[in-house]
Formats: sequence, C-alpha cells, structure tokens
Amino acid sequence: MKRIISRSKLAFISGLCTVALLGVTAYALTTTPLAAGTVNFFAPFGGPADVRMSKTTMSVGETNGWHSHPGLVYVIVKSGTLTFESGCGDVHVYSAGQHLPNRRPTSIGP
Repeated sequence: MKRIISRSKLAFISGLCTVALLGVTAYALTTTPLAAGTVNFFAPFGGPADVRMSKTTMSVGETNGWHSHPGLVYVIVKSGTLTFESGCGDVHVYSAGQHLPNRRPTSIGP
C-alpha cells in the first residue's frame, strides 16, 4: 500500500496545527447591549453622535486583548477591580464605583 504522506511530514503538519490552536486566545468576556440611540448634538464631535451602552462582564484574570473604539469610551467599574495597562508601561487599578478617564478614539490593550 502506497503512503500518501510521510511520517515526518505528518509530524510537521501536526506540530503546525498544535501551534495554531495554542495561538488562539479564548475569552470568557461577555457583552450585553443595554441601549442605543442618537443624540442631536455632542460637543466633542460638533454634531450628532450615535450612543451605545453595554454591560461587559469579565472573569478574574481575564483580558480583552488589543482593540479599538471609534468614539469616546466611558467605563465605570461596577464590582471587583479592573486593571488597565496602556501598553506603554502605565498600569492603573480601578475599584468598584470608580471610572476610567474618558478615552479618545484609539486602540487600547489588555
């Protein structure tokens, strides 16, 4: 019976698949939309703005990875603590009831 693929090639392909699977990050973070609408005038934009409110729940030790927001972001910690790392070496810890400073449209990290 003729082999279609050698054992060394099979081992190499299996290794690549394993590396690919380990490189995928799974997040248990959940986001629930609460409200959405449009305000007629929002001073920072000089005109109308779409507004969305959502509740995000994270597990202890969870990270949400690098991501971006197209507009301003307001974050209030409802319970527990939230550690914000800027990616430039700054680390800030926020407790329940505290809020993160307003964030301009930008990419933010874990």
